[in-house]
Amino acid sequence: KNIIANFSRIRYFLTIGTKGNGTTNLIAGRNTYDAGTIVSITATPATGWKFDGWGGAISENNAAVTINMDSNKNVTANFSRIRYTLDINARGNGTTNIAAGGHIYDAETIINVTATPAAGWKFDGWSGDITENIRTVTINMDTNKNVTANFSRITYTLSLNIRGGGNTNPKAGFQTYDEGTMVNIIA
Repeated sequence: KNIIANFSRIRYFLTIGTKGNGTTNLIAGRNTYDAGTIVSITATPATGWKFDGWGGAISENNAAVTINMDSNKNVTANFSRIRYTLDINARGNGTTNIAAGGHIYDAETIINVTATPAAGWKFDGWSGDITENIRTVTINMDTNKNVTANFSRITYTLSLNIRGGGNTNPKAGFQTYDEGTMVNIIA
């Protein structure tokens, strides 16, 4: 009698998943490897996303890891949105269509901010991460941003001239007043 012994390699499953928006260098789903194989896995986040670490059989925060196939394994690459803060301020008397303070936005979000001066005030321009002189600006949230809408009083110049002798109160010459100011002139 012939007796034949049959042997086969032990094989294990590596199941790869992703949570959030990103990919791995290996195809997501079930992959089969011989026992003892060392498998390299790299996670790559999509634009506007970041890699947060591995879950399952791997608990590392490095995007590139290796795993020893000594049993069936499940791993998940975890990704989350990159978020940035837009700090809006107003200097002087006026408002913005987005309230003053800190606001959190996903990376690459496009924000339109409009400055509106109060009565008797004018818009002088933006300062900080935006330095435009137009009331409505477009901000791309590609980093944390800090912007200030600058307002100042509207002023007018009163020119007083004297013909002949005498004085005036206020004095003759040029006087500057805020818009809406009532000026009593005494000759």
